[in-house]
Order: sequence, then structure tokens, then C-alpha cells
Amino acid sequence: MAMYLYSKRNPERPRPVGHNWHLSFLDRHPELGIKYSRQIEHLRVEAQQDYFVFVNFFERVCTIIST
Repeated sequence: MAMYLYSKRNPERPRPVGHNWHLSFLDRHPELGIKYSRQIEHLRVEAQQDYFVFVNFFERVCTIIST
């Protein structure tokens, strides 16, 4: 997709994008990296909290079943 978009933007100079093209893109647009990192961090914390809720629930179920 990146190569396609680049060729549309620069039809006179088509060239393949590099292996780490996304890092250069984020360097040119630092506002995107910050938002992306915050979103992932928020989702990670949320998933970790959900994990502990589920573990706690199933531990309680196992305790009730075993008694």
C-alpha cells in the first residue's frame, strides 16, 4: 500500500519503499507516533485489568466448586 501511494504521489519517480519506511514516516510526522503510543498503552492497561478480573472470577468459581 505504501508503494502504491508513493507511486500515485510521485508518478515520475517510482521507486520501492525501504524496509523501515514506516520509521522515516513517523520521524516526519511525530504527532502520529505520540497518539499511537498512547492508544496502545491505554489498551494494554485495559487488557491487563480485564485479565486480572477474569483470573479473580475463575479463582473464586474454583473455590466455590471445590468446597
